[in-house]
Amino acid sequence: MTGASAGIGRAFAIALATEGFSVTVVARDADRLAALVGELGPGHDHLAADLATAAGVAAVARLLHRGGYAMLVNNAGTAVPGDFTEVAIESSLATIDLNCRAVVTVVLTSPANRLWTTAMRLLPRRTALTLLAD
Repeated sequence: MTGASAGIGRAFAIALATEGFSVTVVARDADRLAALVGELGPGHDHLAADLATAAGVAAVARLLHRGGYAMLVNNAGTAVPGDFTEVAIESSLATIDLNCRAVVTVVLTSPANRLWTTAMRLLPRRTALTLLAD
């Protein structure tokens, strides 16, 4: 799975910071997030939250309620390898919850619903929240 300190999630965070965005990265591992924020430099932040849990989704929604974000990058996700008909239903439902339910819940229960409609264009305030799983 792509996390804030590796792969696509890390690339998003670095690219946005390089473009002048103040980035808040979200993932499960607080130590790795803190290290990434240290690499990005001043003006960036992190939130350790597991988007596969209701508590993690609620923490991200609370963060968005504070406001100040112009872009939401949802990169949290997972996949279950194997033949779809042979994968345990619990695993498939957990994948759906993380890949779909988490972002829909965050968007529809917070000011992110405004962000969702404008995520592809830059707003005057150059800040971004990245949702990243690790």
